Amino acid sequence: MNMTVLGRVAIRIPHVMMDEVDRLVREHPELNYNRQQFVESAVREKIENTIMLENAKSSSALITVGNHPTALRYSFLNKASKAFRG
Repeated sequence: MNMTVLGRVAIRIPHVMMDEVDRLVREHPELNYNRQQFVESAVREKIENTIMLENAKSSSALITVGNHPTALRYSFLNKASKAFRG
């Protein structure tokens, strides 16, 4: 995926979810996020975690936390992070 051209798309998010984002941004100025940055960061984190899980599945390096499998190997995080941060 070529991330050098940063186009934007509109998405729909439930009001209750955006209200929570707004609350977190307002109550945690130390994060230095506005709502756009908060949502982008959350999406980026989900993408990075999913890529880690994809890569870890081939090595069977997974544990389950709650209902969510979690990768034990974090070496893929840097590669995934760089790919989406440009």
